[in-house]
Amino acid sequence: MNPTQETLELVKGALGSPDERIAKAISTATGLVAFDLQAPAKNLYPFVTPIRNVVPRIGGGTGTATNWRQVTALIGSGFDSMGWVPEGQRSGQMSYTTATKSATFVTLGEEDAATYEAISAGRHFEDIQARMTFRLLQKMMLKEE
Repeated sequence: MNPTQETLELVKGALGSPDERIAKAISTATGLVAFDLQAPAKNLYPFVTPIRNVVPRIGGGTGTATNWRQVTALIGSGFDSMGWVPEGQRSGQMSYTTATKSATFVTLGEEDAATYEAISAGRHFEDIQARMTFRLLQKMMLKEE
């Protein structure tokens, strides 16, 4: 019998009647099993932006800030406790207290990163760059909210 034939006979014999110790050594508890990973990854986080969705987008101003005047108080005729006006007379003229206000423009931002290795490794799982961009958009919308 040649060595190749002898090896085949030994393999057939081992597979035909496996040793009980070997058969019981490997089970599902060892973790040597297939892993059912559903693609793509599930996005399981809250994403509710009702206020941001109804606020209209308007063009920004110029410069580094926006400015406005704010009415901070209404001053009546001096008789705030007396709501009536005597017959034939007129009430005093009211006035306003105002203040100049401003708010500087700011930049909102979020960043993410994916290595070339991660993009390559996830090729058959999900489009890493597209999903990253989608999640960045959702995060920015949550930040605006």
